[in-house]
Order: sequence, then structure tokens, then C-alpha cells
Amino acid sequence: MTVFRKKTRDRHGDAIDGGTQGYVEHHTIDNVVIRWLDSEDLADQRVGSETSVRLSCPSGADVLATDQIRLPDGDMYAVDGKPKRPRSPFTRRQPYVGVMLKAVI
Repeated sequence: MTVFRKKTRDRHGDAIDGGTQGYVEHHTIDNVVIRWLDSEDLADQRVGSETSVRLSCPSGADVLATDQIRLPDGDMYAVDGKPKRPRSPFTRRQPYVGVMLKAVI
């Protein structure tokens, strides 16, 4: 998967790096487990559906709540909430980084 970050801005608020739609390609993360969750039709008179995806990334993965993610299928998703970084209470080991994604199509 590919992680996109918000563009860096100068002191005047102008974007100083490339990219599209306010985001620039930042880095990739390999060995990610992707779990597709149910899609829901939007019930408030909008046409479309909301799709949720749960990712289990390797320990130490660099993902922020403000990032956007492009999955291998080519679709873009926004990170939904703060990534979870659980630790074992016994070993203090961090086995994975959990990330929820959301796309509205």
C-alpha cells in the first residue's frame, strides 16, 4: 500500500511540494493484511455507498490520522480515526498497527 501525506506548506500557506489534491506520495508499506468490511448504502438521500477497510500493518508502520492510503486495487481511502498501536501487557511488544480506512463512492 502507498501512504499519501498532506502537502507541506510555507509560512504563507502555499504548497511547496508536488502531488495532487493536497496530498503527496510519501512512502509504501509492505506485508499488510487487508480485511474488507461490509459496504453500507447511504440513507440520507445521497447516491453512493460507504466502504470500510481494516488494515493490520507491521509494527512501527508510519501512518497518521490525516493520511490517505492507496490500496493495491488502486482506490484511495482516508484513514478513519487514529491508528491503533496496541502493546502486550506482558512483553510490552507492539505486534501490529491497526488502521481503519473509509471511502465514500
